[in-house]
Amino acid sequence: MSDTTNSQPITWAEAQNMQNAYLVNPAALKTEDGSGGYATLKGFRIDVQAIQNIIAGINASGNPVQNLATEIFVFFGVCPADLPKPAADQCFTTIFAGIDANNELQQNVIYDYSNPCPNKCPTIS
Repeated sequence: MSDTTNSQPITWAEAQNMQNAYLVNPAALKTEDGSGGYATLKGFRIDVQAIQNIIAGINASGNPVQNLATEIFVFFGVCPADLPKPAADQCFTTIFAGIDANNELQQNVIYDYSNPCPNKCPTIS
């Protein structure tokens, strides 16, 4: 993978190597495992329609409410249900928003992840 500020395509083998290194890193993000413990967070799933809405700048009703996005900004937050919990018991989420052609963060069409992995992991063959 080249050192650049633009998104670059990579191979599946490169993606696997990168994720495998993350999964064994002690600083990897954690998420609830469903049994009261925590597991390493492998990724998030987000609906394609959400990404399309961010790119088009349209709200859930289909109305244009912001500029077209030329990039997607992915940032992190604490899961809403965990906000009142102590920091050590909080799990994290990703938030998706658009960036327009003027490098301005668009603030009207924003999505939270919907399904973390583990729990909702895709099938990998």
